[in-house]
Amino acid sequence: MVRPPNKFQWIAIVLIVLFVVALFWALGRPEPATSQKIKWVNLGQTQLLDMGGQNTLWVHIEGNLTDEKMSNVTVRVDLTDSGLPRRMVLVDSPRAGGSNFSRLQAALEDALRPAGWKLEVENLSSLRAEGAGRVIILPSGAWPADALAGWKKRFAPDDLIIYVGIRQNITVGSDGSTQVGGVPAGLLKDGKPTEEYGEPLELLGTTNGNRVARIPRTLDEFTDMDALAQAIVRYAWAAPENRTVVRAEKEWNDGANDLTLGLGREIGRGALRVRLLGKDGRLLKLWDRDLSRPSGEIDGPARIVRSQTAAFQVRLLPDYPQKENLDYDLTVYSPDGKAGAKERIGQGVVGPGADDGRGGAWVGSFVVSKWPGPGIARLAVTDQFGRALAQAAVDIPQITITALDTDGLTRRYLILQDGEPINESRLNVRRANSSEWTSLPIGGGIVSVSAKFPQGSQTLLFELGGQSVPYSWNENSGGAWAVAWTYGLPGIALALVTYLLLKPRRRATYRLIVPEMAAGGGGELTMNMREMADALEEACGEKGRPGAGRARDWPGAKPGDGRQARSGPGARGRAVLRADEFAAYLQAKRFDDGRMIGPESAEEALRALAKTGRALQWRGYWTCKRAGFGEEDVRRQALGHQLKDKLLENGISLAGKTEGELLKDGRGRTWMLGPNSAAGLEAMAESRCLPSFALFADGTEREEAERGLKALKGGKSARLRLALQTGRMKLISLDEL
Repeated sequence: MVRPPNKFQWIAIVLIVLFVVALFWALGRPEPATSQKIKWVNLGQTQLLDMGGQNTLWVHIEGNLTDEKMSNVTVRVDLTDSGLPRRMVLVDSPRAGGSNFSRLQAALEDALRPAGWKLEVENLSSLRAEGAGRVIILPSGAWPADALAGWKKRFAPDDLIIYVGIRQNITVGSDGSTQVGGVPAGLLKDGKPTEEYGEPLELLGTTNGNRVARIPRTLDEFTDMDALAQAIVRYAWAAPENRTVVRAEKEWNDGANDLTLGLGREIGRGALRVRLLGKDGRLLKLWDRDLSRPSGEIDGPARIVRSQTAAFQVRLLPDYPQKENLDYDLTVYSPDGKAGAKERIGQGVVGPGADDGRGGAWVGSFVVSKWPGPGIARLAVTDQFGRALAQAAVDIPQITITALDTDGLTRRYLILQDGEPINESRLNVRRANSSEWTSLPIGGGIVSVSAKFPQGSQTLLFELGGQSVPYSWNENSGGAWAVAWTYGLPGIALALVTYLLLKPRRRATYRLIVPEMAAGGGGELTMNMREMADALEEACGEKGRPGAGRARDWPGAKPGDGRQARSGPGARGRAVLRADEFAAYLQAKRFDDGRMIGPESAEEALRALAKTGRALQWRGYWTCKRAGFGEEDVRRQALGHQLKDKLLENGISLAGKTEGELLKDGRGRTWMLGPNSAAGLEAMAESRCLPSFALFADGTEREEAERGLKALKGGKSARLRLALQTGRMKLISLDEL
């Protein structure tokens, strides 16, 4: 344990704090940033627009996330050429291995909540095909015979069917009995696998127009029903690949974001699915929208400077059954969705027929000279009845000015337009209190301005595309760095000198508490950091006189680490210790006077060593830090330590290592310290000798290994899976020993 600072050290600390406070006072205290978090996120508008003669999908999201810790939120947009499922139905039918039905129902209801969906539960006997597409979940464990017999009667072609059950040719009858046979070949074949949604899910293709997906396990085989529900929901909300026209993603931030997607081909009507996804892929929000393209078109520039005047041509062809006399109005919408004043741009007759001057279409033009921005501005042409006839988007870039270095009276500024250096050879600059512009050269977005500014608030105006963009700062006799150099650095130097002069010439010590019940009485024993580190290395058998690590065989030692790990007593593998074992070592080797060192104080010293990088620990087991030795090595040795202790409790010895990395006990059984990585699982599958048991730290590790082994491919992995199925090899956790 490190001793607290003495009174002299406290004096030096106070002096340092006072000088830092004085420095910040001289620089001026910055005002704290404020951020108002409101509790909504909304999909504003989704429209198909024209942009520079191209078809463009425009999506507008606004609002704030309520969790300030949330980051890396992604917007995923899918545009399809047909509708999307809008309902989820959980089918209650005869089941084989489906006792967790009610738990799945509750988990699905929670998973659907972010999208505002409600789960429908329907009995198989009453399920009928409907026109609108649905997501239908069959958690029956085996295919219901009644569903297969009446497939077309119960399922519509647009339905997505997710089957949770085994892949064998087994059906379950209305009375719950199972029998072999009756499953169509298309539902038995191996499907296209994917684990994108958290569970091994196979797309089986189509049956009667349906998309059918399978999760090849029964409900009773799942321990985490929430994970299963999330996998089902994520897959159901993935736009069908054969219907998706375009998919795009963009990082989303609090506030308002516009997402514009160029389309590769013409689109009439379609459906749009917009999702907010968290960093881990978790669904935060979902919206579905139907899209229809206006009949008219607007052709013009896709990007302009805010002060620029731009001309557009419009062609209107409303799909009206009769001729109508219409007035055409233009409205310009700002990036935040606010509408400007309407402007009349023409009149005309529209209706059935070709563009022959006697009706059918109206072609005209208009000019816009005042633009909002920056961001995506929208143009909408409507008639006197408010019907939208044509819409377009125009990008108005964001201009930013950043001060670079200062050399005497010359200052350099970087000017960016939507993050790119402006493409100009010269630009005009003037002070805010002056009417005279100065033309200056600019290259790579960087311009140099030479002038002397008095103290106080100052502003420069840069003319870009006919508009004045200001840059302001506070001139303070050379700026903040001059103040820091003049006042702060000497003060900090004085405080450091004071601290060094007053600092006692003693090393940090650890106090090892000795209880009063000890033979030599209570009190404290002290060691400095270097002595404690040396003691830990000795206890682990790494240096000096023989320690705990050299006096016993440590299972799980890592071979090839600069020492030759041997089996049998006295092996020089890297030892791991519990805090009580380290306390016992200190008591026996360093303070052999009959006093007993408490394990709590030994653990406190070990934690202090870990903070300095001289000790490693895994779940209460400690060892000294060495090159090429990491947390996984500590884990393996700790597992071996606990395995040996558990076996000894049952009167079984651990004889040592056999061929490879297997450990052999007194009953002839072999043990492997279970791998904790994908590479380790592959190595286990490729091993020539399979163990009787693969040992894992807990049930969670064991379950992760089971899932990883199921995902392995190849002949040797098949041999491993067969060994698990026949009981030749078992996966076991420490708490199951």
